Amino acid sequence: MIHLPKVFGFVVTAALVAASASGAAWESAPADARPMSKPPSEAVRLAVYGSAGFPAPLSVGGGLTFGRAVHIGFEYGTLPVTSLGGVDVGYQSYAGDLRIFPFASGPFYFGARVGRQHVSAAFTQPLGAYGTANGAVSADGWYANPRLGFVWTSSWGLSAGIDAGLRVPLSHTTAEDVPSGIAAPSTATNTAHLFVGRVIPSVTLLQLGLMF
Repeated sequence: MIHLPKVFGFVVTAALVAASASGAAWESAPADARPMSKPPSEAVRLAVYGSAGFPAPLSVGGGLTFGRAVHIGFEYGTLPVTSLGGVDVGYQSYAGDLRIFPFASGPFYFGARVGRQHVSAAFTQPLGAYGTANGAVSADGWYANPRLGFVWTSSWGLSAGIDAGLRVPLSHTTAEDVPSGIAAPSTATNTAHLFVGRVIPSVTLLQLGLMF
């Protein structure tokens, strides 16, 4: 069994160790050897952003960036109710976000999200002379999302980025809300399982944000 509090604890500890090491390296370097792109005043900055991608077409988030080496944040993603294959699908996710920048002056980073996701697939089933019946299949679960990305930040704080990775389910449960005697269509159950129960790609096509 995966203990999520331990996962979050490990992520936060690793981030703080990396940030501390970055700060120590800055202080120990001669003044004339320190890169101009990383002044002490930017050791900790607040970042807010919005993005478009998959599986959540719309996401918003924010967090703290330490010395342009580590970012710790939180992200919320959503798919507004959309008709897919004859079912109305809605999706939401909440996640902690960690990014580690191995190169102080470069935009490349290793990242990982750990969070919870929910999907619902509502349907209308025709019953011939009896009319129709409405129902839904839903699924909830924890996931991890390792990824690689690039984010560029201007001197005054505008940022733009992209990333790609895999969304890996850690655990999940499903539930059906259907009238007695009616079976949920396979399109509804398959859609719910696809979003929450399978390894799927994650892509951020564009992320725009500000750093303060």
